[in-house]
Amino acid sequence: AERQPRCAIQRHMSLRGAGSVRFWGFTPPLDLAEAASAAAEAGAPLRALLVGSGDSRHLVTTLAAARERPGMDGSSMPPPLELTVYEEAPEVLARQLLLLSIALDFEVPRRERAEMYLEVFGNLMLRPRTATYVASRAVALRHLLEGGDGPLGETLDVSLLKMKERDALEDALRSYAEDAPFDAVRCHDDRLRRYYGSRYDARSNVLDWDYGMELSPIAPIVHKAQYREWRMSGIAFEVRAASYSQPNRTLASMACGRENGLSKMRRGFWGDVVNSPYVAAGGVEADDARLFEIRSKQQVKTACDVAYYNVLSCFQALERGSRLRLPPEALADFCYGASVAGDSEWAKGILAPSMPSPPEDGDSGEHQPASPRFDAPEGESRTEDGARTATTAGASKHARLPMFRLRLVSGAWPDVLRKPRHARHYNLLYVASHAAHLLADARTNDLLQPRARVVLETARYLIETRKDKRVEFGRKLLELAACRGWTFDSGTAAASPTSSCAATSVPPD
Repeated sequence: AERQPRCAIQRHMSLRGAGSVRFWGFTPPLDLAEAASAAAEAGAPLRALLVGSGDSRHLVTTLAAARERPGMDGSSMPPPLELTVYEEAPEVLARQLLLLSIALDFEVPRRERAEMYLEVFGNLMLRPRTATYVASRAVALRHLLEGGDGPLGETLDVSLLKMKERDALEDALRSYAEDAPFDAVRCHDDRLRRYYGSRYDARSNVLDWDYGMELSPIAPIVHKAQYREWRMSGIAFEVRAASYSQPNRTLASMACGRENGLSKMRRGFWGDVVNSPYVAAGGVEADDARLFEIRSKQQVKTACDVAYYNVLSCFQALERGSRLRLPPEALADFCYGASVAGDSEWAKGILAPSMPSPPEDGDSGEHQPASPRFDAPEGESRTEDGARTATTAGASKHARLPMFRLRLVSGAWPDVLRKPRHARHYNLLYVASHAAHLLADARTNDLLQPRARVVLETARYLIETRKDKRVEFGRKLLELAACRGWTFDSGTAAASPTSSCAATSVPPD
């Protein structure tokens, strides 16, 4: 009874276009605390296990929502969060760590940080200064893993990693150095040639069909020109007049294949080339309906703008405890890259060479970055007083973050199931679509507390498959959940196999 759902799940998730290494997920960002609210007792900490989520979208969204939310007992502090991330590939784990550290780097101006976050999130190539920034963050994270201070120092827990897994994580971070070899353009082209095969020369026609028949009906906010650019070149978030000359080394990974009849590990780009990062980056949903306005049968904004709005809103919530609200006069000029391109009044002056942004809500000097590579003219360095002010402001914002602990887990999934430290520990389990077959192991229930909530990623935004197959996959997920004894939560927003996520509950003992 259990084997049939597992085989069906594996068959439907054998997607060549999505790749063997998932650097981003295929559902919008989710507030994990809200998803687990029915399972958690008042004031009890959220203990969430994310299996194969692929990126940091759920982590950032959950932390931002917790920063806004008062405690359930009426106190000013929300319950503590324990977020456990499982990824089999160390490169994906390192990338999630890097993205979260970018989100929490309060010494960089909020708007520029949001642009760099999206750039690292979804672009094959980076601007030179972004590549330099990534390399510097990787060095800081490696220093942290070696036992020193660094970003996420008080919240990161690597005690669940074996020494070889920790070494693999450090090696992945070391590969982000600017002198690390990675021919991203060639690797991307090799990936496209393997995917399209004889259709390679007609790939423009193939992607037009995918967009018109599969993506546009479910996510019309994704503009055809931007989707085409990403499918052809790997650039999803582009700032006008910017030069993307450096490879995004966070998208490099090892994969096992066959060569001359022998198994061989090869480094390259093995990620998604069909479905796009726009959904996971937050580009298809937002709390401001004005972003989805249609004029003359055309979307006024694009998925890049919506993703930028959502990321910027999360970053503002992390810093100030309140979401971004665009005044009517700023909506027309709001777009991704405006603060760099310099053509928008709403962001005017944010990156002025020697003029700090005006303080917001009592914060003083918070937008001054600590490094000259972001906003100082070439040859001119920031003063020590300015750097000290930015560092102090960043430390004060970190102090106002909700209490959370980030635990990293890697290795084989059966080993995770066997460890006593995970037994009856979690009140929320999130499982990505490509990892759904792992639920066929009956020991999965041993990880969960009674009345725990399970959130399953569906195939709604996997345009590589046709609509009937996506619906069928959703049904198979519910069948697999029923095999585990879970009950489908029809009262949630994810109440059908065609939703982006399906929520189920673990019955009490």
